[in-house]
Amino acid sequence: MEKRRISETRTLAVTAEQIRERIFDEHRRLRRLLVDVQGLARGVALESVMLPSLRSALHVLLVEIALHIESEERLLLALLDRGEDDLAGSADEQRAKAETLRRDHVRQRNELRTMFARIDAGSVDSAAAMLAEATDSFVLRVLRDIKNEEVEYLGGEAPTSIAPPARTDVG
Repeated sequence: MEKRRISETRTLAVTAEQIRERIFDEHRRLRRLLVDVQGLARGVALESVMLPSLRSALHVLLVEIALHIESEERLLLALLDRGEDDLAGSADEQRAKAETLRRDHVRQRNELRTMFARIDAGSVDSAAAMLAEATDSFVLRVLRDIKNEEVEYLGGEAPTSIAPPARTDVG
């Protein structure tokens, strides 16, 4: 699966619309993974025996997000840097948005490093609860970032987007 995924990421889209749809598709896939991982995190908060499943799913999610960031940089940033298409406004506006997206990606990569470190935390119940809470917060931040990217850089949210699940208190 990973070889296929990497080759998909390296495929270059030709037009602004193809890039836009490609990023939307990646965002839809990430949303599904985010919702799955969030469900596991909430389960671990209740029952730490699920911790190995959460760690595994979270690791896959973090790798997918890292690959997605690389894809956005190769495709979307290249488009914004050229400033040739009206995907995100005038040429100057597109270049400014490219710089903002680069800063966002630095922040996102730092968050990924933090989450990878948390995966390796001890396996005691308190570590499980801390990882579950950190994962839930991380998922909500990534869902917010995806929505903001779609509005800011792609002209609107992806069609048939998966909405983040409502918070529920179980107890």
